[in-house]
Amino acid sequence: MGKNKNIFINFLLSVGAFAILYKIITRRKNKTQIQGIYGLPDALREMIPYEENGDDIFKKDFYNFTPSEVGIILRLIINARKAPNLCMPMFKPFRGSKITGELRDKNIRILIYQIDKDKYILLNAFKKKSNETPKEHIRIAETRLSRYE
Repeated sequence: MGKNKNIFINFLLSVGAFAILYKIITRRKNKTQIQGIYGLPDALREMIPYEENGDDIFKKDFYNFTPSEVGIILRLIINARKAPNLCMPMFKPFRGSKITGELRDKNIRILIYQIDKDKYILLNAFKKKSNETPKEHIRIAETRLSRYE
């Protein structure tokens, strides 16, 4: 099953498949070609997946999700890239942490860090099961951030 999931995730992240998934998720009617997470032509900000030694660690987080949850994550990233402002309910800022905040959709969270004005790094994606953000996921994100800096 792990090999099939890896193939599915690579498929979703490829340029053409991402455009199809995006159109299905948003039921978009126009014919604008969406080039994928790395090339949205009308994006207002850049969201960079966390990498370590050339290995896409953020993408590996996707193995903890069902295909529909991966779709929610991708839609959340697209919406965050296109939103005029990152604010509630899609974004919740963090206080007392190096982490800038979390992107939110139902029970899915993505911890992010703002590198500069319109550039963010995607640190950790997880399913939220309680009202508070789990300390384990904050620790993972802070560790990744310290390795990034």
